[in-house]
Amino acid sequence: MKLNQLGEIVGGGTPKTDNDTNWSNGNIAWITPADMKNVKGKYISHGERYITLEGLNSSSTRMLSASSIVYSSRAPIGYIAITNNTLCTNQGFKSIDLYNKSIVDYLYYGLIYFTPLIQSRASGTTFKEISGADLGKILIPIPPLSEQKRIVAKIEQLFLSLENLG
Repeated sequence: MKLNQLGEIVGGGTPKTDNDTNWSNGNIAWITPADMKNVKGKYISHGERYITLEGLNSSSTRMLSASSIVYSSRAPIGYIAITNNTLCTNQGFKSIDLYNKSIVDYLYYGLIYFTPLIQSRASGTTFKEISGADLGKILIPIPPLSEQKRIVAKIEQLFLSLENLG
């Protein structure tokens, strides 16, 4: 299936930083690709900064639901995590707010696998970026849910084995 058939492809945005009402005492998690550098594991709940409701409403950022996938679309392409809770991103992401949350773990590993293909479809002169439209065209094989769970369990078993070696 095309990625845009599995969920809404959502861009991010940055509220004006010179307007304190967008940031001061904010309680809405807002992440940037820089926040993704420190993600351990596959989940993210917040970044360094928070925005206010006014910041959300005055910018192009969008609220993502829990169990969405955040995927950095530039500088670099391919940082990925699953949201633990609702949050927003800056414009360095094209995120997937899934229609069916039960496929989130499978799609997470699938996007890791397909990142070289996604990178090859990026364009730009200063730095490469994948557009939401082009990301949405990526074909992802979607087996039955029982097979997805088997695949995810095997991948996670292998990662655990690697961790135990270290």
